Amino acid sequence: LQDAISLLHDELLSPFATGEWGAPYLHAYSIAAAVSLLEDRTVALRLVSVVPGALAVPVLYLGLRELFDRRFALVAAVLQAVAAWSILQSRHGYVWAVSTLAVAASVRWLARGLRLGRWTDFALAGFALGI
Repeated sequence: LQDAISLLHDELLSPFATGEWGAPYLHAYSIAAAVSLLEDRTVALRLVSVVPGALAVPVLYLGLRELFDRRFALVAAVLQAVAAWSILQSRHGYVWAVSTLAVAASVRWLARGLRLGRWTDFALAGFALGI
């Protein structure tokens, strides 16, 4: 949160470097944007992790549906939705909630790329891994 506060006070930081606790500054930029829009720091901090954590569930379902059948994908998505570690990451505003979404998105795009053979799907998988 301290890095996000520094950003709000016009201190520019490289989004590719890491700050507090090894968290990338890109996460701090997201928090700073949310704080500037919502003005409640607690809600902003949690919202930046809750949204990616919630989006990871359907994205995981889509990725696993590409690789397996619907039933397997649904069971995995439900387990992801109720997993204590996933809820904890999203609820407390940890940066790792974004990683869960990035991995789920990379699985989805990689599986789609393998099935369809389109280079854009592979590029999107690489972009998701880069986040």
